Amino acid sequence: VSTHRNHLLKTVFSCHPKTGKICVPIFDVENSDKFDPDSVPNLVELSEEINVSLESRIKNEEDESLPNKKQKIENYKRTSLKPYIEQFEQIFLKGLYKDIKEKFKKIAVQKQEKAAIVGDW
Repeated sequence: VSTHRNHLLKTVFSCHPKTGKICVPIFDVENSDKFDPDSVPNLVELSEEINVSLESRIKNEEDESLPNKKQKIENYKRTSLKPYIEQFEQIFLKGLYKDIKEKFKKIAVQKQEKAAIVGDW
């Protein structure tokens, strides 16, 4: 996209309207100066990667010598976006889910304690 602060896309995995480049998360803050905005995936590349993957799957399904695998693989896993999504899931979402789960447990315990006090089972 660009390295100018006033021009940064702020939503992860959004697409720049002119370049088609995808906004990817940068978690390695110490090496953020080495980030090359020209190396991120763009919509055209992603589309081509998915199309090649689909063509390959169709070809493999027609090949009688290969075992029939009906395993569904999400399209992003077949593209150059995969490492960015996996990193986002591992570093950001996993921690977020953990925090949410802990808050729900805390609320449940508080409700049980309140029910025990007032005798509302």
